[in-house]
Amino acid sequence: MKPEWAEDFPRLYELYSESDHAKGNNYFDDFDKIISYPHSRSKYKILESELEQIDDAAWQAFKKRALPYVTVRDTDRQWQQLFDAFDEVKGCLWLKSKGCDDIRFIPKGSETTPDLRARCGTYDILMEVKTINMSDAEILYRRSNSEIGSDGLRHMQAREIGQWWNDSVEPLKKKIMSTYEVARQQLRTPDFTSIHRRIALFVIHFDLCLSLDSQIFDEFLANVGLPDDKGIEVVFVRAQ
Repeated sequence: MKPEWAEDFPRLYELYSESDHAKGNNYFDDFDKIISYPHSRSKYKILESELEQIDDAAWQAFKKRALPYVTVRDTDRQWQQLFDAFDEVKGCLWLKSKGCDDIRFIPKGSETTPDLRARCGTYDILMEVKTINMSDAEILYRRSNSEIGSDGLRHMQAREIGQWWNDSVEPLKKKIMSTYEVARQQLRTPDFTSIHRRIALFVIHFDLCLSLDSQIFDEFLANVGLPDDKGIEVVFVRAQ
């Protein structure tokens, strides 16, 4: 028997229905409770919409990538690997928004395999999608200084912004820099020839204070200081 939410979230339900139900830690086991809160339901409707915008071939390939993570739960970061996989879909949608077609997930052959390949006009494109998640310090802070309210949202205690900035910014820059180096190696793989554009797309899940201020977000990205590599385009997408 299908859960009540299946009709409103068909692709998320398809992912759930094909996942391992016996293993335990299945993310969707309590999904009806998660979406009972209006804010959460709205968030997952956006995710469902993103999944429905990729074509069937891309969807079938994506499921193979995401299914193993439906039941992988980390003590601190919970189902982060599943949501990192969801972020790869944002790469598909970015390419689609630029007029690209034949957007395909590249089967995982090794750690150096990029995520996506597409065609835009006469150009062949490779894309690597990287997720930058909340820092360990932010996770610890949230756990120690917040509580879930009756509205389903996490309510934070006030904190001094200047100290947070000093503690978080430099580690975040280093994280982006090191992640970029990995992406650059993946995009430079010799396994693909006749590639005209190589794109590293970063989906940024910034720490709470930074994520609430678009000016801080833009100023931070402008000063990350990534190496100049004319063969690699860098795109930053702010997670909602």
